[in-house]
Amino acid sequence: MRFKSAIAIMLCMTGLSSLASAEGFFSNLVGELKTQIDKASDQVDQVNSLAGQADGQIDQAATGFAQAEKPTRQAIEDARNFSLVPGAGSPNGMDVIGLRLGMTAQEANMVLQRHDVTMQIQEQYSQLPRVSNSKYLHRVSAISATGEQVVIEFAPPPRESIAVRLTRTTQYAQGARPSLIKTQQALRQKYGTPTLENNRRRMHVSLWLHDGRGNKITSPSAVQAQQCTQASRVSIDHLMISQQQDKALIECGASLDIQLGTIGSKNNGLVGSLVATLSNPAEMVRTTQQTRAYINKNVGTQVESVGAPKL
Repeated sequence: MRFKSAIAIMLCMTGLSSLASAEGFFSNLVGELKTQIDKASDQVDQVNSLAGQADGQIDQAATGFAQAEKPTRQAIEDARNFSLVPGAGSPNGMDVIGLRLGMTAQEANMVLQRHDVTMQIQEQYSQLPRVSNSKYLHRVSAISATGEQVVIEFAPPPRESIAVRLTRTTQYAQGARPSLIKTQQALRQKYGTPTLENNRRRMHVSLWLHDGRGNKITSPSAVQAQQCTQASRVSIDHLMISQQQDKALIECGASLDIQLGTIGSKNNGLVGSLVATLSNPAEMVRTTQQTRAYINKNVGTQVESVGAPKL
């Protein structure tokens, strides 16, 4: 009875006269709802299709950016190779027993310990002239139980404390001396063809030279050969006290100078000693120029801070 009353009330509210009319009304309503749902489903499919197209365009754009980014990244890496920053390393990947220009003292010490656990390492500090509170790491010296020595020079302020020049000296004991031929082959395998070679009776010298822009020098002129050979043997201490060679040295980039002390004949000789020096004269010149400017600025500041004398 209650159910019939409820139906009657619903019919009155909808304005339908009978149950049959109500059935038709609800059937039409369901049909309309189904039509609307189908339309909504079609719209969702269209949205999904558009989203798929957008994803494809995004992927294409990302690929394009990645491809465009490669030369940019390479250019950045090339630039970093010839600008010494902590951990940047030396140009063209050159190293001496794993030591590279641009290393921090901590990085260099780790390499030395890996090379020979008997290495005794000492740090030497210095101070800039006429600049108070300017203590900095001047060089790291290391010596092994066999007498092998390594000296690493570091950049003075205001540059970061990074390796700017290093020298390794090795003496080979009798019975453990490598042949000259095998040593030369090993050098070429690691560093490539030298820019210059000078095979004297008791000393064989090989140099790998680059210009101030970082390009390997393959066919140097006589002037360039002499200039960059001399530049490879100049220490940062020498550059600090003299700027007469700045203009010439700035044209000489990364250099590796290896001198082999030989014993015996040219073809059957043995290597009694090896001295390897890795440096970048152009970068060292830029470093010392910055240091000189830093000193002059600090000296000028000190002078300005001093008042007039009491009269």
